[in-house]
Amino acid sequence: MTELGERALSHRVAVENLGVITALMTVLVGGWMAWPILNSDGNISLSHLIPSILLLVWAVLLQDLIDWNPTTRARIGGTLAMIWPGLLAASLWNITSAPSWAFLGSLVTLGLSGFSYTTSRRILAGRAEVVRYRGVMILVGTGLGGSFVLALEPPLPLMWFMILSLAFTASLGIKDWMGDSEMRRLRREYNQAIDRMEDELLILKSRGEPVDQAHSLFMRGKIEGHKDPEHGLKLLVVAQEELDRAMNFNEDLEIIREASLHIVNDVEELNPSLKRPRKSFELGDRERGFGTLREAEVLYRRAKSIAEELLEWWPKAELAIMNASSAIGSTLGQEAERLRDDLTEAKRMMEAEKPKEAWNLSHAIPEQIESLQQRGDEADEALSQARAAIEAWPSPLSEGWQELLTKAEGSLAADDPSTAKGFADRIMRDIEAEKDAKQRLDQRLGDRSSIEKRWAELADAKEWSKRWDAIKQQSVDGHVIQADHELSTFLQELDVSTSRRQETKDVLDFLQQEWSRLRRSLESAGIRAEDADRDAAEADLAAAISAFESGDIDATVDSMAKMESHIERAERRI
Repeated sequence: MTELGERALSHRVAVENLGVITALMTVLVGGWMAWPILNSDGNISLSHLIPSILLLVWAVLLQDLIDWNPTTRARIGGTLAMIWPGLLAASLWNITSAPSWAFLGSLVTLGLSGFSYTTSRRILAGRAEVVRYRGVMILVGTGLGGSFVLALEPPLPLMWFMILSLAFTASLGIKDWMGDSEMRRLRREYNQAIDRMEDELLILKSRGEPVDQAHSLFMRGKIEGHKDPEHGLKLLVVAQEELDRAMNFNEDLEIIREASLHIVNDVEELNPSLKRPRKSFELGDRERGFGTLREAEVLYRRAKSIAEELLEWWPKAELAIMNASSAIGSTLGQEAERLRDDLTEAKRMMEAEKPKEAWNLSHAIPEQIESLQQRGDEADEALSQARAAIEAWPSPLSEGWQELLTKAEGSLAADDPSTAKGFADRIMRDIEAEKDAKQRLDQRLGDRSSIEKRWAELADAKEWSKRWDAIKQQSVDGHVIQADHELSTFLQELDVSTSRRQETKDVLDFLQQEWSRLRRSLESAGIRAEDADRDAAEADLAAAISAFESGDIDATVDSMAKMESHIERAERRI
């Protein structure tokens, strides 16, 4: 529990304890006041006990004031409504004794009566049942207070004043019990609306009109209106609106029903076995009988939609299925079986009265069968071409091609032309690839003299020659695809090597020119051939030239790197 909740609880406990103590003290004071009167031997006047009685009543009400909730409000309001008529009558007892203390007491009693009256009306206000409860308590208080005050036998003039005051309080109680003018007007309108709608509903129900929803609202308004006429009248207005809307909608619904029934009858004339439209139509009639007009409208429109679809697509679907069955015939094969499954599904859709779906499944089957036969002819032609190509092109791969040809023939025999054509096309692609490779090999291998010049200057010229001979032997042995691939790799690597040699030669020529220029500058600067750095540079340049002439590109590159260092140092020395 939070701190605020604990503080509220402790405060409530303190207030309750204070209320209990105050109530006990009030009871003790009332008993102390009544004790001398009750203990006397003479006649006891009831007027002498009134203060003690009021204190005891206040002690009881004090407990309800501590916890102010609907129950305690009803108790206090009812108590105040019950005591103010008696207080009003009692206040008239000494009203003619002015000026005196008795007259002052009558004024105080009159003030208490007015306070009780206004407070009770403020507490017991609102709904009709609360006002009626207030009226009952006023009538009870009038009876009890009147009998209590009149039992004191007041003088005759005062008695008539008291009787008039009691009549006034009784009229207020009766008014609260019956309701005010506005409430009576509402109740009168409510009763008139009940009678009018009840007669109208009876007439409509006798004619079989769907007024169940309006009747439900009417019964609810009839039950709740006895307690709260205003709320009941609102419910009756809603029920009347629902009734009017239902009757207007029922006229439109009848038009929809007639249109739907006409198309449903046309469908049954087309094929008496079709049941979906009639079933939906009958469900619409059923919902209409229950008074659910919106659901009935949906079902009528659904029946019409189904019937229109059947009228449009049923003949088309029947013709499509008949043509598909005729086209398939005894055709065998995987694709034919798939088409046969589609035809079976189309027939199942017809049994489910879904002709559009059946037409979608079956109308293209004849074209697919024709296409299947055409693909069979194409596959047969492709096999013939592959067979002739294998015979005209001997190759180490001929054995593998023969296996593919056998598979193609088996697929064609199994009515699978697509697979058969795929095998035949693969054979033709392989043969065409070998022909192209053979043509490239013949062209490249015939140009050995020009190609050999490119590797003759390389250090590993013998290795290049061996690779060339191996490729040529593969071509002679018939492995033209592999030979063509290796020859392409051979030429690519040769291009790289010759390009590197040319780049090395260009750099070497540049270094020779630079060193010739620097040699003259060194001579002018007095740096002779006997100089150690110059001698080392001459040696590295000679090594680079020698390595290049022998085809050792890597050694040439190493020597040229050293030569570049010598050139940089020589330039710094000049």
